[in-house]
Amino acid sequence: MSVIQGRSQREVFIEGLRLMRSGTLFIIIASILSFIAGVLLLFALSWFILKYTGISIAPPIEIMPVAANRPSRILEDFLEKILSSPRLLMMGLIIVIFLLASVILNLIGFWSRFIPGVRRLGRVNLEFSTASTLIGVGYFWGYLIILVSLITGISALAYTISTRNLFGVVASAMGLLAGVLIGGLLVFIGSIGLIILVYRLHEHEKNPLYLASAVLFIVYIIASFISMTPYIGSFISIIDSALLFIAWILLYIALGESISRAGATPSQPTPPIPPPL
Repeated sequence: MSVIQGRSQREVFIEGLRLMRSGTLFIIIASILSFIAGVLLLFALSWFILKYTGISIAPPIEIMPVAANRPSRILEDFLEKILSSPRLLMMGLIIVIFLLASVILNLIGFWSRFIPGVRRLGRVNLEFSTASTLIGVGYFWGYLIILVSLITGISALAYTISTRNLFGVVASAMGLLAGVLIGGLLVFIGSIGLIILVYRLHEHEKNPLYLASAVLFIVYIIASFISMTPYIGSFISIIDSALLFIAWILLYIALGESISRAGATPSQPTPPIPPPL
């Protein structure tokens, strides 16, 4: 793909860095909203458990009687408790709003800023082309599927809960989970591309902030799998969110330094694109 006509490769390279930095700012804000939603979710779950179940670590001694309707009765009681608690419903609505806002800001940051910026870098330097492809495919389709799953899944859950349709609640929850998992897998692919991109920027710019950011992104991916571990998963997920936030902050700072450096050295343009084979 050729560089935009009428503009030097250095100008396109700087424009790509600026778009990436602008998108990074959106992503940082989205990370803050997502972190707040996670904290509110933990608070809501803790409040629900303390109010309706009490503190009981030891399992019950009596053996559960054989009853065909017991699972549905438990779920029905659970829905009744949620519907009878305006505070819990309000907390759930706030969490949903924060999550949706986080996803939308991520979409704006990636789709209209970060991905177009990376593509510009790929146009003037083929070292960034692989990262550009992975980021474009992973973050575009991944977040699109997550957004659609959240909107449709949460709407279906709200409707089935209000109508006390137990089968509908289970089906809606399973569909929501499947959509989030598929989108999360694509986002994982985009994250691999992001790590490649940041490392390439480190090699190109010789800025240690890029390397530190790449290391934190790697640790974040590893910690994301560890956070699925029972009991300690919630604690690790909080630390994981903090690491991701720091990684984006470092990337934001590093991009700003690269923009200043590229703008101050007009006599050192980006290497030309090799001719196609």
